[in-house]
Amino acid sequence: MLCLASTTALALRARGSPRAPPPRACAPSGGHLFVAQGDLRRVLADAVLYPTTDTMDAEWFPDGAPGEMFERSFTLERRVQRLDNIPDGEPSVWLSWVRYQDPEPRPPAWFVGAVEQFLRDAFEWSCADGRRPLCGRQLPLLALPVVGTGESGAKPIAGDMIAALISLLRAFVATRAVDVLLVTKSRQMLSAAQATRRRYDRLPDGALRPWAALPPSLEAAAHRLAALARGGRLALFLGSGVSRAAALPGWTELLSECARAAGVGSAAERAQLAKLSVTEQATLLQVRLGKRRLAAEREAHGGGGGGDASPERVAELGRQELQRLAAARLSCERYAVLHALLASLPHAAVVTTNSDLCYDAACAAAGVSLNVLPYDTRPSERWLLKLHGDVHHPEDIVLTYSSGAPYGADREALSGLVQALLITKHMLFVGFSLRDTSFNQVATTVRRALGAADDAEEEPSAAPQAFGSAITLSERPFLAELWPDLESIPVSAGVAADEADRAMRRRITEVLLDRVCLIASPGAEHVLAPTLAGTRTAADNELREELESLAEALRDEPACRDAAAFEVVESMLIELGYPPERLRP
Repeated sequence: MLCLASTTALALRARGSPRAPPPRACAPSGGHLFVAQGDLRRVLADAVLYPTTDTMDAEWFPDGAPGEMFERSFTLERRVQRLDNIPDGEPSVWLSWVRYQDPEPRPPAWFVGAVEQFLRDAFEWSCADGRRPLCGRQLPLLALPVVGTGESGAKPIAGDMIAALISLLRAFVATRAVDVLLVTKSRQMLSAAQATRRRYDRLPDGALRPWAALPPSLEAAAHRLAALARGGRLALFLGSGVSRAAALPGWTELLSECARAAGVGSAAERAQLAKLSVTEQATLLQVRLGKRRLAAEREAHGGGGGGDASPERVAELGRQELQRLAAARLSCERYAVLHALLASLPHAAVVTTNSDLCYDAACAAAGVSLNVLPYDTRPSERWLLKLHGDVHHPEDIVLTYSSGAPYGADREALSGLVQALLITKHMLFVGFSLRDTSFNQVATTVRRALGAADDAEEEPSAAPQAFGSAITLSERPFLAELWPDLESIPVSAGVAADEADRAMRRRITEVLLDRVCLIASPGAEHVLAPTLAGTRTAADNELREELESLAEALRDEPACRDAAAFEVVESMLIELGYPPERLRP
């Protein structure tokens, strides 16, 4: 284990101001409206609204109709219907009649009427018969798209639709214990939605305050993290707590499940196994699984043969089997609202000890190109370093002493990437316990390097800053002493009393990250988009007129396109939503 006491003198100095204790979490009287770009078909929610009446619609059901054929009719009074026979653990799918093909366009209220039915019916369904929220959430989660803006006839008034939806959704969650996720298809629509939320936040309607779950300490943390994200200084470190948002097991739970496959069946054996460290448990299970695999091979050869039975071969067979079991259990094609928020947060680099694909899926759904190291080398918008392997590469999943050391000599380049991020970026730790020995060794190397640099300076210009922040579910009173170079952001006071309390704290973490995303979002990518006029303010429209005049002048003056700065100006206009085809004659 890392001896931090010996490196305290070299550690970065913690900020000296005392920290006020965070308030304790309390049961919410209402819910929260989340907004993120993504793919509604892959979101883990209790209920999702699909804007179609046809289970044969390939866009929404690319793998075919689930369950039995859906033959119920839709009427003005019954525009939303729930599908039957959805497997347990999967989101409940609700179909809706929102497509309007008559020549005269419908107003936003017509489309919103179907959403109102969905919210009412899905909320009642989620609360019936003692039904528990999916993935252990504190409150049920309902998810829906910006209805009408696909092929349903409301695309020309997409801005009006977003404004009407957000007005409805924020009022709905204010008085009901349910969360809602509005999923946008594009960055422009996400920008418009975030700008609309900010406008509503400035209204003096205390009953609809969306950030009541965040005390002043977390509000201040949200602004600080958002400023780092906007400035391109934020990097993420994701631990197993993030995977739990998708109901995936942590290492302890994963090993407990693997123990059953290894034949550790009695309660007494499992109790003894639980007393070992996680790495010791994995090593023991590796031996057990290796012996079972070898026995199976011998049986396949008629009780004889089966190849080498040396301890090395047993260990290798056990390692392969343990990694196979882990990869199978961690495979997941969906992602949670927490992953959607993390994918939407501006950052360029991520490090994780998780082997699942939830964050990867959330990035893909948000249109973010992702380079997964050490497997991909293509240029991308963001890179993700998987320290403990990937379910697509089960041979790299690190569980035991002999599985390989992800920060060791054979992977020094990857270790160097982590060190570089700790030095050059502000690392936000989410769902990570800071107890990973290998990571602690990397952090110690960084501390020593920075400590040596400080010693070399005769007159330091300023006190060194913390290299990161850690969002924790509970207060950790010794964290400041063990990690003096890390800002702690506990979401609630004390230690979680039970699973319900932990679920409450996890939800506050989601609200906190939603707040960071909202503050960090520039909310400008929609300003020049023709279909999003309904979300623009008067000031936006004044700016739009000036920018459109500039765009017209650039189009009418061919000589301008030869200027060195033309591509910069053109890129700015396109980023603000101006149609690219209108910039050139």
